[in-house]
Amino acid sequence: MTQDGGKTWTNTTPNIPEAPPFTYVSSVSPSRFEAGRCFVTLDGHRNNDYETWAFMTDDFGKTWKRVGGDLKDAGAAYVIREGVLNPDYLILGTEYFLYVSLDRGATWGKYKTGNWPTVRMNDVFLHPRDNDALVATHGRSVWQLPFRVFEFLTEGNLAKPLYVAPASDVLYLGRTPRGWFGGDRGWAAPNSQPGTLITYHVNGEGAERANIEILRADGTRVAQLAGPGTKGLQAVPWRPNAAQVPAGDYSVVVTVGEEKAQGSVKVIDLTDTLNHQVGLE
Repeated sequence: MTQDGGKTWTNTTPNIPEAPPFTYVSSVSPSRFEAGRCFVTLDGHRNNDYETWAFMTDDFGKTWKRVGGDLKDAGAAYVIREGVLNPDYLILGTEYFLYVSLDRGATWGKYKTGNWPTVRMNDVFLHPRDNDALVATHGRSVWQLPFRVFEFLTEGNLAKPLYVAPASDVLYLGRTPRGWFGGDRGWAAPNSQPGTLITYHVNGEGAERANIEILRADGTRVAQLAGPGTKGLQAVPWRPNAAQVPAGDYSVVVTVGEEKAQGSVKVIDLTDTLNHQVGLE
């Protein structure tokens, strides 16, 4: 590790507890929040060691703390990344699974969904604008995961009876006027539909259902949705119609039982930008 722009270097490997010798350093992730903080993963699978080795330092490598020791059957660790907005939010990719921590590695939750593969996670990039997680796997393509909500699930927000996270922007893209060039063969797929996820965390008693309202600045309701009201993190898709919901800032009001919380969402119309002839040349 260097603290002078690469003029001098210090080998901090001997300071890492439990680290087996001759283990590959699979990823290094300096913190954007603390100067002395850094995360590393070590990969021992070439030596038939599939332990999940992940560590963190807060003092430029003088001391290290293990952050993945409670993971069982996760396989070798290949990549660890820190959140863009939330310093307690970490993503860990291993030989088999993808994990998320909201307490800086003290505990981890395995990402599970219907079509998510059991495969090695080669790399993770957290998009600084959209806050989605881009995950490169070994042989199962690159995935864009809607992990924006984790950037806002701080300790304080998780403690609230009901919390609504800021939603990602809704983009109306329209069509370009130049047509297309098909090459030797054509390929067709359904047009993507503009939309976003309304995500909220229920920490209180909860209820069977949640009522979700999308409101203009003057309080006029433009959409009403229903979602789960049970305890935990919930997500409901919203796909507005450009003819009924023009570009602008909207409030998201979620009601669960006696609890009510408010979030926000922005609708952006990029049709004119994409269709502007000068912008295309």
